[in-house]
This record gives sequence, C-alpha cells and structure tokens, in this order.
Amino acid sequence: SESGAESGAGAGAGAGAGAGAESGAGAGAESGSRAEAVAGDLLRAGNSFAWRVMVHRSWLDDEGKPASKTTAGLGTCALSAVAGGPVAGAWRASCRGAEAAREAQSVAGVWPVWREDGCYGRRGGGVWFFPGCRADGDGAELFMPGRDTPGFEARPVSVMGSGQTALCTKAPEADPEGGDDGGDVSCSVSALGPVTREAWFGGGFTEESSAALVGVGGLDAPPRIEESEARALLERWLAAQNQGRFDVYSQVYGPGFTGVRRSGERKVELTRDAWLADRQRMFARPMKVSARDVALWTGGDRAVLLFTQAFSSGRYSDEGPKELVLRAGSEGPFIEREEMLASEER
Repeated sequence: SESGAESGAGAGAGAGAGAGAESGAGAGAESGSRAEAVAGDLLRAGNSFAWRVMVHRSWLDDEGKPASKTTAGLGTCALSAVAGGPVAGAWRASCRGAEAAREAQSVAGVWPVWREDGCYGRRGGGVWFFPGCRADGDGAELFMPGRDTPGFEARPVSVMGSGQTALCTKAPEADPEGGDDGGDVSCSVSALGPVTREAWFGGGFTEESSAALVGVGGLDAPPRIEESEARALLERWLAAQNQGRFDVYSQVYGPGFTGVRRSGERKVELTRDAWLADRQRMFARPMKVSARDVALWTGGDRAVLLFTQAFSSGRYSDEGPKELVLRAGSEGPFIEREEMLASEER
C-alpha cells in the first residue's frame, strides 16, 4: 500500500529532508539522464530558475497534543540583463511564487533565494552581489568555487537529480544553554548560483523551511512540454490508480526513472523496475488517489508538478506534498522522477 511505501516520512521530513541538499550517495543512484540539465554556465540573462519551497511547522495544540502542518509551492526567479552595470554581463533577479512559497518569508524564511535590491555578476571567477547595482558601486563576494572560504564548506549535493559539489555555509552550533535554536544554511554551485537553502527555528513552536532548485529554462526558448500535456499526464496517472489499471500506470514512467521511497527518516531511491515491482502490490486492493493545489512549471525539455496528494486504501489514508518531474519524449512526456516529500496519516 501507499502506507508501506511512503508513510512514516512524517511532517518532520517535510522541510529539511525534502530540500534537495542530499548526500552524495543519493546523488550517485541517479541514472545520469539529467546531468546535462546542469551542464555549462547557466547564470546568464534570459534563464529562469524554478524552486520548490516548503514550510513545516509543529506545535502543541490547546489540549497539549502534537500538531503540525506542511505546505509546499513553486517559485521562479528570472534573470535579466543590466545595461551599464558594475561588471560586464551583470544580471538582476526577479522572483515570484505561489502563496505557499511566499509563506516561507516568516520566522525561518528562505524565499526569495535571490536578492532583488541589487544585481549580480562575475568577478575573478567568483559570483558577486552589488547593492543598488550602481556602475561605480562596491560589491560583496558571495562564493568562490574551489577555494577555502571562512564560514563555508564543500559538500556533495543532488541538484535536479545530478550529483554536484556545492559550497555551503556552515550550520551554526546549537545553543549550549538550551535556548531558542535557529539557523540558516545555503549551498551554491558555480554554474547555477544558489541551489538549496534551509532555515529553522525552535522555540515555543518549531518551524523548518527549505528551498531547492528543481528546474532551469531559457526565457528565449519555448518549453518542449506544453502545460496541457503535463496536466493530461497527471490526470492519466491518477485515473490509472483509481481504476486499478497497472498496465496504464506503468506506461507513464520513462526508462531512466528514479523514485524516492521514505520510511521514517530513511530514504531510498529506486530504479524504474524496482519502483514498479513495489507499486504493483498497491494495485491488489482498491485505492483512491487525488491531487489538489497543483502547481506547474515547464522549461526546456522538463516540467515539474507539485501538488498535495491524498491517498486512501482500506483503513489507511494519508496526504502530503508530492513532486513529479516530467521529461519530453518522442511520444509525449513521461515521468522521470517521483517523490513524496512528506506525509501525514489522516
């Protein structure tokens, strides 16, 4: 059942674990079909970056019982050229997002990832930020790949399913006095800029928020997957499960597919064959699967669907944010990656 495959992730897995700053071991399990998605320098005007933003909050209700809520949304940041900027090739970032993404601007805020009160550019191999974006203005170096930088550390991360080495800010040490605990950690890659950001706060309540880069597209090139095609695939995927049609269900998964199965804090990446063998057991019993609050991004040869999935089979039911990554194919889009980012039993 869906319970055995993905329950137990718990709301606590919603923010940090779902952020995408995964270990190098997880990145190595990917087939490599997406490696070209992050090849070359993509920090240039005309490109648009899609981000998955998640917020998880937990607290004690009026009866003293644990309560929690996880929200997720997609945000985008588009880069535009700056004429007469402080360095050649400078760019501005303009970010927008769904309500769920803007919700991450609270105590442990991570959105927007790019600052909008200045511009960016390269100098000496590093990426710099220039407040006000004046031609004669001073800048601040953000990161210099391949060089030891105080307060930063190199870390393997998985970016859009491809293994990368990122430069990450070091996490603050926990308060030895046991007071309110909080922090903010961001990771950047030379060709992509920031790729993940996580923030957390613990006091009278706990809040975790995360942002992870999930797609890059060129504003001057039309996407190869139409929005109507992506939504039609989602409907076909839902109908196959609700109608018990495993034959139809298996057809929407591409040859290089990887799926993420969660059990508590443990996460396992499965190949297409392993995923379908695991999922086929679900079809032995009737189930009901639905999607609401669907967010969609398309760019290049990929699309990202983020929605709240509700699942029920027998006496078990759960819901939580799910992400499907689609890739364009000769006969239409197919699912390249699937992950239940968090789940809560109902």
